[in-house]
Amino acid sequence: MYSPEVLFIFAVAVLAGVSAHENGAPCDACEHLIPDHGIPPQDCECPWTLRFSKRRVKSGDCVNATIRAKRGYEDTHFKGYVIKCTIDGAAVGTWESYDCNSHVMNCGTGTGNAITHSNPEDKTCVTAKIIAPEVCQDTLLECTTTVVKSHDYYWVNCSKKYLRVIPSSSIS
Repeated sequence: MYSPEVLFIFAVAVLAGVSAHENGAPCDACEHLIPDHGIPPQDCECPWTLRFSKRRVKSGDCVNATIRAKRGYEDTHFKGYVIKCTIDGAAVGTWESYDCNSHVMNCGTGTGNAITHSNPEDKTCVTAKIIAPEVCQDTLLECTTTVVKSHDYYWVNCSKKYLRVIPSSSIS
């Protein structure tokens, strides 16, 4: 029989491993959007897609970004995600959450320039808002997402979309 101390240490270790990312992706996942699950990502088709409410916005304007299942996968749930938009590899834009189920991340030297889940509950769809960064000329933001179905099943660069940002001084 094991001593109470040994059982306590075992329980703490198990719980720490199970809940490691239940509050969202760690900041060190920002660069490559790879969760620290100790196994490689899936290399098959990702069942989810990233969609924007607009494809073209002015600097400072808001646009909704939604992760939802692709056709044929509507009943497929996921537990976690990260969304990040970049210009030349640097995270840009300012994310805002609509509810307590997600929160912003600070990637690199930026503030609020990525967004992740706040709990491990099953999700079929999430929507967040990004405020487009200031740009001097028409610029394409490369927006990518990682989606986690479970600890062992996750997709990196699950859906890559482009959002065109034009200077706020441009005429519509």
